[in-house]
Amino acid sequence: MGYRMLDAGADAGILATASTLEGMFTEAALGMYSMAADLREVETSQLVKVEVGSHSLDGLLVAWLNELVYMMDARGFVASRVEVTSLDPEGFHIGAVLAGEELGSDRFGQGLLIKAATYHDLWIGKNDGLWSARVTFDI
Repeated sequence: MGYRMLDAGADAGILATASTLEGMFTEAALGMYSMAADLREVETSQLVKVEVGSHSLDGLLVAWLNELVYMMDARGFVASRVEVTSLDPEGFHIGAVLAGEELGSDRFGQGLLIKAATYHDLWIGKNDGLWSARVTFDI
C-alpha cells in the first residue's frame, strides 16, 4: 500500500493503493505532493481543512487533487500528512485535514510544477480487497 510514480510520457503519473477508499485518496494526495516537494522535509506546522464534492467517484478524485493543486499554486501550501475525515462515495463528497506548510524553502528541493490532475488514463478500482487509482497530471 502506498503510492508509486508512473511513466506518463510528457506528463507525470501515480498509482495509489490502500486497503480503504479513504486510504487511497490519502495516498493519491501524498503521491502528488511528493512530486512537488521532499515530504520528509515538510513540517506539519499548519492545519488546513478541505471539502470537495463532485458528480462521480472519478470526478471526486480529480476534483480533490485539483483542489490540492490550487492550494499549492495559490497559497504555496504543501502537506506531508493527510487525514480524510469524511468520505461519501455515493454522494461524491470528501472532507480532510491537511498538515503541512508553505513552500518556498530550499529544504524542499526542486520538485515538479503540477498544473492539474486529469481524466487522461484515470482509473479507480478494487481488486483483492485493495483500492487503487491511476492518475495522470499535467506538468
